[in-house]
Amino acid sequence: MNYLPLVCTLVGVAGVLYAIIVAGMVKSAPAGNERMKQISGAIAEGAIAYLNRQLKSVSIAGIIIFIIIAVTMKVTTAVGFLVGAVASYLAGYIGMRVSVIANVRVSEAPSYGKPVLVYDLKCVGSEAYLRLATEIIQREKEYRAN
Repeated sequence: MNYLPLVCTLVGVAGVLYAIIVAGMVKSAPAGNERMKQISGAIAEGAIAYLNRQLKSVSIAGIIIFIIIAVTMKVTTAVGFLVGAVASYLAGYIGMRVSVIANVRVSEAPSYGKPVLVYDLKCVGSEAYLRLATEIIQREKEYRAN
């Protein structure tokens, strides 16, 4: 018997549960002072506006592809494409929301007397700071070598 669809479904459910747990942990961290919350709200508003505009643009192409698949292949294949497209959009939307929230929480790190890299090493903000520091060090080495 082929258990692949069941295994894929269970892995997907486990991934969603993990994402919910991590999002809850991120949201439970301190959000900072009122000014930080205001800036965070503006960033979130811009991110959502971007995603909504992207949805409008990509939906047109998605509808055309859906119709082509439905006509040239099976309708069930087209429905599968549609489900995948919706799931992909939801993943992007949720990911954008959580990353905005997480980055605001990381900017709260100095309030606790901790550098960002110690406060939350896995955060996108921490990774960006680490890449920036690495680039600065590399450029300094190149500058001194010349």
